[in-house]
Amino acid sequence: MIFLRVSLVSGLCFIIFNFVSNPFINLLPLFFCFDLFILQTDVNGVNGIKLSPNQYIMEGNSSSKSDNGPGPSSSSKSVNPGESLSSEELDKISTDMLNSLSYASDMTTRMRELIKSENVSVILDKEGNTSLDVPSTMSEEEGNRLAKRLDIMDRVYNTEMDKYKDLSSKDQKLNEGKISEDYNDMYDNISFIHQLNFKK
Repeated sequence: MIFLRVSLVSGLCFIIFNFVSNPFINLLPLFFCFDLFILQTDVNGVNGIKLSPNQYIMEGNSSSKSDNGPGPSSSSKSVNPGESLSSEELDKISTDMLNSLSYASDMTTRMRELIKSENVSVILDKEGNTSLDVPSTMSEEEGNRLAKRLDIMDRVYNTEMDKYKDLSSKDQKLNEGKISEDYNDMYDNISFIHQLNFKK
């Protein structure tokens, strides 16, 4: 999958630098969409390592350990305080904020439903590491597969919540946080609900 994505990126660079005036430049969005699909389906890097009977480690750390709210995140881009935003830009920020919260809410709901339907528990330790407890009747293969699915949902949730934090930070700097006021309660509720997916 990695080789295929590298090939796609190389192809895009070739088109951009050699055929900018070519009508086929209109096909670039298709390449990006196809690469995104590959990225979303490539879960080979997510390891489901069996720790002890009926327990599986999940990749990475969960931000569910603590959440200080939608303040500035480490990945926020620097913004000129004197910069002003047009009404169209403000509308886009508002739309993007709502979209990120909607995606995050959808992921945490799917995660909760999967945990319930499979009768499993996601364990969160003090360091933020997660592992999966499964019924004794579940096979190792099924346990690994389930751990991968839950891990992907958790990572998508965290990505969307980080996007919201970045947009909220921009809103605070350039718009006195007027847009964030409409969504911060929704952010807090989603964050609270997501934490219920974990046992500590």
